[in-house]
Amino acid sequence: LVDSVVAVGAGFFIIGMSFAVLELSMSSMLTDMHPNDAGKILNLSRVFFAVGTVSGPFIAMLLINTTGKWVYSMLFALVLITVLFAIFLKLSFPQTKYPNQTITKHDAPSLTLGLLKNKVVLVLCVSMIMYLAIEAGITFYVSRYIDSITDNAVFSTLTLSVFWLCMAIGRFASTLYKKDPVKLVASIAVLACIGLAVCLLVSGLAISIVSFGIMGLGCSAMFPTLLAIGKNNFPKYTNTIFGILLSAAG
Repeated sequence: LVDSVVAVGAGFFIIGMSFAVLELSMSSMLTDMHPNDAGKILNLSRVFFAVGTVSGPFIAMLLINTTGKWVYSMLFALVLITVLFAIFLKLSFPQTKYPNQTITKHDAPSLTLGLLKNKVVLVLCVSMIMYLAIEAGITFYVSRYIDSITDNAVFSTLTLSVFWLCMAIGRFASTLYKKDPVKLVASIAVLACIGLAVCLLVSGLAISIVSFGIMGLGCSAMFPTLLAIGKNNFPKYTNTIFGILLSAAG
C-alpha cells in the first residue's frame, strides 16, 4: 500500500521474522508430539508448504494480470495470513513429550553455546547453509534462465511450479523411507546434482523444465530431514536445535 522501497523492505523483514517464529514453533511442536517419526512428520508438513508454493505463483500472476496492479496479490496474501492467525487462535495444542520450559533463562545461553561446539551440530549447520544456497540459487535464477530460452513468461512460472511440485512429491515419498536419514540426504543430493548437470549440458525448453523438476526432487527432503537429524540427536532440546539450524538456514 506504501510506495516506498524502505516500507517494502520493512514489510519483508516482518514477514520473514514472523514466519521464522511460526516455523520454529510448529516444527518443534510436531516433532515433540511424534518423537519417533520426526523425519516423517517434518517431511509431511513441508509437503503442504510445497503445494502452496506451487499454487502461489499462478494465483499471483492471475491477480496481477486481471487487475494490472501487484498490490492485489499482496492483499490476497494478507487475507490468507489473517485467516491463518484466526485458525491458530482457535486451536488447542497438547503438551509435548519434551517440554522446553524446563530450560531456564540462565541455562539457555550456555546450552546454545554448548550445542554450537558439538561437531554434529556444526555439520548440520554447514549442510543447512549449503542446501539453502542451492535452493535459493535455483528459485532465484530459474525465471532468468527460462527467459533466456523463451520470451513467454508463462514458462518461467510453469518451471518454478514444476520445481515445487516435484519438491512436494519428493517430500511425500520421503515419509515412506524408514532407514538412515543421512543416507537419504546423500542420495537426493546426488539426484539434485544430476538435474543440474542435465540443465547445464543439454539445451532445450522441455529438457530444462524436466531438469528443474529433477532438482526439485533432489532438494525435496533435505531441509526437513536435516531438522529431523538434529531432533533425533538432541530430543530434549528441540526448540534450541531447531533455532540454531533455522538461523543457519537464514
